[in-house]
Amino acid sequence: SLFVKLPYFCTRRKRWQPLTTMPAAAYCHCVAVMKDFLFVVGGQEMFDNNGNTATNTCWRYDPRCDKWMKLQGMLEPRTDFHLSAINDDSLIAVAGRNQSGPLSSCEQYNIEKDKWEKIANLNISVCAHSGATLDETLYIAGGFASDGFQTGCYKLDIARLDGIPNGETWKRCASLKTERGLHCMVEVNRKLYVIGGNNKTGG
Repeated sequence: SLFVKLPYFCTRRKRWQPLTTMPAAAYCHCVAVMKDFLFVVGGQEMFDNNGNTATNTCWRYDPRCDKWMKLQGMLEPRTDFHLSAINDDSLIAVAGRNQSGPLSSCEQYNIEKDKWEKIANLNISVCAHSGATLDETLYIAGGFASDGFQTGCYKLDIARLDGIPNGETWKRCASLKTERGLHCMVEVNRKLYVIGGNNKTGG
């Protein structure tokens, strides 16, 4: 089985320490923090290079009482996808892959309803991409699609999302200078940084 222990970094002691153990193994999953809860979503419980063992599970960890709760699962199993916490009341899962291959579908989790609902599809079926939010906009960049590693970057206005299909669409924006997947993206001081990754040419 995969490693399921969850450590945390103690800033006072400047070292990693054991925190808890997850109820299930997870690999290529996504995590997000919202309302002081830790959400662990999707991924695989067993290694499979093609996404055939992708899950739709959604777990919430409460560090105040060291308790895990299993929430409503995603509409689709997903691994190698992106997850963002939005407006302090919902999560958005973007694309990824499962037994059917790379996905373009996206869905939103409403914390009050404990329910996932479909939102606008991404413009491309892609996995191993990255994402980050800036100015109430969710950005998705790079990844791996049927034709190889990608440079494409897309954005979605999340200010008006309300958990149901509402005509919001993804818009293309400036492409990455280098195609990449399995990378990270983060917002720092109102700029988006794309870090590392892999592609066929550069490894």
